Amino acid sequence: MPLKNLCPINDLLNLLAAKWTTEILRELSMGPVRTRAFLQHIPGLTMKCLRQRLVILEEFGYVNRQEFHQRPLKVEYTITDKGRKLIGLLSQVKQVADEIAQSTQCTCPVELADKNAFGEFECPSRR
Repeated sequence: MPLKNLCPINDLLNLLAAKWTTEILRELSMGPVRTRAFLQHIPGLTMKCLRQRLVILEEFGYVNRQEFHQRPLKVEYTITDKGRKLIGLLSQVKQVADEIAQSTQCTCPVELADKNAFGEFECPSRR
């Protein structure tokens, strides 16, 4: 998904609006994630789509991919400093969404990551 550079706001929103991107960022907000863990925690996500999203997020510098040379191959993804800015943005979006909804059924990990304090969270879209 190349950026069009016509409007950086639209480019960023298009990136975030792509299917599964926010769920992947949510998982990464909690710490390093191995490939299969994404599939375990995000219902409906396929390996093909996961790879596509991670490649794009890595290309734009939001995610780091680290390979551990062992058998079987271990791959782990982490959020970058640039990606942490997106987590902060998602936390603000969650706050506005809560105000609009007037009742929320979840405490999102992105809210907790923004404060660098993980505790209990309840995310209905996460297994």
